[in-house]
Amino acid sequence: MRKTKFILSLLMLSVCTIVRGSVEDTITAINEHNSIFGDVLSLQKNNPAFMNNAYDKQYSELRVYTDYEKLNRPILYELGDGHNYAGININSYIKLNNTTTVWGSASYRSGNKKDIKWNSTADFSTLYPYIMGDTLGGNLNNERYTFSGGCATKVGRLTIGELIYFRAEHEYRTKDPRPRSIVTDLSMRLGVSYDLGKYLLGTGLGARFYKQTNSVEFFKEDGVIPEYQMLGLGMYHQRFSGNNTSSYYKGTGLCYDINISPTKKNGMYLSAEYNYIPYKRILPDMNSFPITTLYLYNYNGEVGWKTVQKFGWSCFAGINYEKRDGDEHVAGNSSSGEYLVIADMTMFHSHKTDSYIGGALNFNGSAQWNFTGRIGYIDCASNYIFPISKMSFSKLYERIEGQFIGNIKNDITVNCILSASYFHNQNKDITMPYTAMDNANINLMEYTYSNITGNYLIISAKMRADYTPSNWKSYGMFIELGGGRFEGNNNNGNKIYLSTGITF
Repeated sequence: MRKTKFILSLLMLSVCTIVRGSVEDTITAINEHNSIFGDVLSLQKNNPAFMNNAYDKQYSELRVYTDYEKLNRPILYELGDGHNYAGININSYIKLNNTTTVWGSASYRSGNKKDIKWNSTADFSTLYPYIMGDTLGGNLNNERYTFSGGCATKVGRLTIGELIYFRAEHEYRTKDPRPRSIVTDLSMRLGVSYDLGKYLLGTGLGARFYKQTNSVEFFKEDGVIPEYQMLGLGMYHQRFSGNNTSSYYKGTGLCYDINISPTKKNGMYLSAEYNYIPYKRILPDMNSFPITTLYLYNYNGEVGWKTVQKFGWSCFAGINYEKRDGDEHVAGNSSSGEYLVIADMTMFHSHKTDSYIGGALNFNGSAQWNFTGRIGYIDCASNYIFPISKMSFSKLYERIEGQFIGNIKNDITVNCILSASYFHNQNKDITMPYTAMDNANINLMEYTYSNITGNYLIISAKMRADYTPSNWKSYGMFIELGGGRFEGNNNNGNKIYLSTGITF
């Protein structure tokens, strides 16, 4: 019933949006909002104050879709070997007047993830390494609801923007072991920008509030296996693993950004962003003992030049840096069922750096051609203090993407995108205390190391056709088909995506 109400709410939101969107040239808006050249140097869009002039045309889209992916074997046990999703979402960008812009989105997705092992916790990529897992695993059902809304208003030379984003997610399995995770994730941002004439200078602040409840149940008494409270690089908490099958996570974080971008889209772009959030893992069955805390830091920066005209071009450079520090909280002896923290030890460290340079070209004539490319270097390293465990690797990668947007008839527009990325390993190293590890954990780390240090090629293609007859005024419909191929040293697989919807 709640699912039905949510989907009906999406449809009602689309109806409300149509009233505002029916005055725009939909074909021009479709091309602008789906151009890969428009996505170049777009980090400043994370600040809601810069959304006021992010696009020239307003645009709204409602779509239903199905998304399928399958690998011959998982790259990481914790992420599984594929998924099968179906969903509905609506996105809207509306200019209320010359000074105020609003935008928003809402979505619902349902499906399953295939063959998950060593992971009974949702949001693995966020909470790693402090998750709960077991050696059996299986498929996981997944439901996700999201909602976002933003507003930017210009007063004189000053623009003020606000943004809110909310995600609710439910992940579960209906046979032993039966994990269940319920996630609520709320983000809010406030931004300001000042018009200097040729450029906009802005800054912003944000907050994030995260919570997840996580538990595993067994309905068959003869099928109970231990749940591991993982600590990183194959290590797990000896004292609290086994029968402790419940945990919950809490996190409250902040973000800050500073941006410079041209008022007319031609000129220099400079963006820097900082995100920090600590995630505390708590064991409710141990009188809410905080077993670990993960400190997650993200630094993103990008600088470049962009020229938007009949022949457009861009060059850019950037860096994305992620650091994880993990504290383990040492518990004293139980007193009346209560565990007190007697010491904190920072035992886990990891970092990932992605540095890149690139460029883009845009040709506007009777049709639009876009090309983007980048070369980058990824460096990753993780270590556990004792027993000493280390894993590191580095990769060089190249990525190219091309796009064609044009009319094949007066009322039919096609959008074709083809991209390819190749990652080739440069260095790798692993140190593990194998004599202190059991066979299952040795297999986990050897399997992970073999896959993440391999070379791989990713090819993807997408074709979209928009039908916008003149007698429909500014309404239209579209169908989109996409797919991809993953080829690695140890893994290969395919992905296919199909969607259809309306534009207005």
